[in-house]
Amino acid sequence: PLVCMAAAVMRYHGLPEKLGIDEKKLHRFMCAVENGYNGCIYHSKTHAADVLHATHCLIQSEGLCDEMSCDETLAVLVAAAVHDVGHPGVNNAFLIARQHPVAAEYDNVAVLERYHIGI
Repeated sequence: PLVCMAAAVMRYHGLPEKLGIDEKKLHRFMCAVENGYNGCIYHSKTHAADVLHATHCLIQSEGLCDEMSCDETLAVLVAAAVHDVGHPGVNNAFLIARQHPVAAEYDNVAVLERYHIGI
């Protein structure tokens, strides 16, 4: 679902053409992102597609996309797509309490937020 949604919103905004993005490379990138989501019930590739669509609708309905550069639009849409990649299905407090290696890696500060970006 994420790959299809990403292709649709990127084309809607004309980003491949305007930014010279090879659509095959974009497709491979989005496949890798989608594959980075695990079987977690909520923080899934379907959730990512939903957030991407909601973000697209928000920037459209509020006219934000008219104020944003193509680079900014791409950044916002990619951020929406990747925001929960690799989410383990538990929260920061759980990881810290269990002294999980991911919590230790990020010094028990914004563990999942930093983990998602670090993947």
